[in-house]
Order: sequence, then structure tokens, then C-alpha cells
Amino acid sequence: MRNEHSYRERILSRANLITAWEDVQSKKGAPGPDEISIPRWRRNWEANIERLIEQVSTNTYYPNRPMSRL
Repeated sequence: MRNEHSYRERILSRANLITAWEDVQSKKGAPGPDEISIPRWRRNWEANIERLIEQVSTNTYYPNRPMSRL
């Protein structure tokens, strides 16, 4: 269980998530199923990362649902 915990801590470290964000941003990644674009994420990227860490750590993270298409 300790290995799982330390692995999760490494993944959720602020430094790791910032590196991941910078990588996605530099590659001009496309929106995912939730349709959140790079410019939209960039507006509040620091708060988004902090919220992601908090939600995953407390098991309250739920990915945004894809927008339905008519």
C-alpha cells in the first residue's frame, strides 16, 4: 500500500502536473472529450492544477462529461 501511496503522490505533485501541462501546451494538444481547449485551461491553469490535486486526493474528481451533439 505504501508504494501505491508514494506513486500517487509523485503523479499528483505540483511539479509533475506543471511539467505535464507545459508538455501538452507546447504540443498544442487538442481538446479531450470534455472539449476544454488549451486557451480555456490556460486562463486559470494554476487554479486548475490545484483543484485537480485536491479532487483526486479526496476522491471527488469526476471528469467533465462530453457535450452532447445534436
